[in-house]
Amino acid sequence: MEKDKNYTTHDLIKADMWRYHGRYSMTLLLKTFITSRTFRPVLTLRLCQAANTLSPFLKIITLPPLVILHRWFQNGGGMDIPWKCNIGPGFRITHGWGLVVHDDVVIGSNVTVFHGVTIGSKRKGDLLVAPIIGNDVVLSAGSIIIGEVNVGNGAIVGAGAIVVKDVAASSVVVSDSSKEILTGIEPRVSYPFPIN
Repeated sequence: MEKDKNYTTHDLIKADMWRYHGRYSMTLLLKTFITSRTFRPVLTLRLCQAANTLSPFLKIITLPPLVILHRWFQNGGGMDIPWKCNIGPGFRITHGWGLVVHDDVVIGSNVTVFHGVTIGSKRKGDLLVAPIIGNDVVLSAGSIIIGEVNVGNGAIVGAGAIVVKDVAASSVVVSDSSKEILTGIEPRVSYPFPIN
């Protein structure tokens, strides 16, 4: 994941929209906000993060209503994705029901997450450790990624897979992360937003 790049809120929202439609416009943003229950929490997550960077006065005015709105849209989509998550541009949720993400998780660019996915922390001594998800990753339905693991760039985590150790870049894992069924694959990202 690219940690050095500083994206504006507009850049992040544009990249997220691009992942849904392969294009971006303010009209399409409004239409998607109205019609897509999986996009609304992504948008409010970005807006909460932007409000959190404002001056103390503006933050007090804008952040609380946005957090409430974000919670409302999460509930409407049947997901739990805290606004404090570190998520790169081009984040796409498909279906979303049952999606649970811990707030310490780091998610790269152009990541696709399906329904029933859990990305959670694990206690390591006195600390909670959470996964790092690379760029161009697909997390299929019902997959579980727990603890101090890295999911490499371009990896696909198959439906129902339980990942408790690192997943190599450009690989597909199923059932559990110890069974690698394919390596050297090309990323399968629909409408990737050009990050370069």
